[in-house]
Amino acid sequence: MFLVANAVKVKVTKIQFITHGNPDIVKSAMLHKLIALKVDTVTAKFHEFLDRDDISKLSSLRLKYEFIQCLDCIKLIYMEEAYTFYVSRGISSEDAKVILDSYDAFRTVITEGFIESVESITTNNTYSTNYDKLSAIFDVYALSLYVIPRDAMLSFDDVNGRLIKYKDKIDNF
Repeated sequence: MFLVANAVKVKVTKIQFITHGNPDIVKSAMLHKLIALKVDTVTAKFHEFLDRDDISKLSSLRLKYEFIQCLDCIKLIYMEEAYTFYVSRGISSEDAKVILDSYDAFRTVITEGFIESVESITTNNTYSTNYDKLSAIFDVYALSLYVIPRDAMLSFDDVNGRLIKYKDKIDNF
């Protein structure tokens, strides 16, 4: 999962948008920053989760609850950091929200499917330890990370042309 996270981060930096036949450096930079924040937050929070002393002692239901709480925390952190970053660089609050809402809406199906997988894995008795369950969860999460470049590109395409007005602000990124 951590290797996939790093690969996704690199892959996303290669995405460059074109708007009205010209490079859209603002949209490209905003995408790169959002996904970098997301991947960095995922990596940090999952490392924290794995470093917990109580993982092996958690019940299946508690493991599920704690992991889903971790996912919620990840989303809150990277979305807030991205919003703050965008606005601090001169992107209007409304445009920052549109970008973030577009990405979040596009990823909702993946997120819901992943949470269902977490529920299934944590309550499955074929895994002998919580570490086995977490390994399975991370395998599934790696798949959800793998499709981020495609999802991000498609979600940012929905806001085509909206960000051109910020081209003089791109040096702040």
